[in-house]
Amino acid sequence: METKPFHESIIDAIQNCGGENGVSSRQNLIILGKLLITTTIPENHEKILMEFKKSIEYWSSNHHEQDMRGLISRVEKKLMHEKISD
Repeated sequence: METKPFHESIIDAIQNCGGENGVSSRQNLIILGKLLITTTIPENHEKILMEFKKSIEYWSSNHHEQDMRGLISRVEKKLMHEKISD
């Protein structure tokens, strides 16, 4: 099995969790969001954030759920702070 850096693997995990081809799961997206908030991510901050937002928005629109905006906000704040600190 080929391995890759976390900042690349997390994008795959996000895409598999909430997008059109993924297995939509609110709990999985929450877990990934918490992982993003508590993990140092060295690169790809914008791409990770874009994919996370897309998955949350896709999931929320298909399940008529709006309460996950706070999670997007916390992830965005953390990733942008980390990017600026680089």
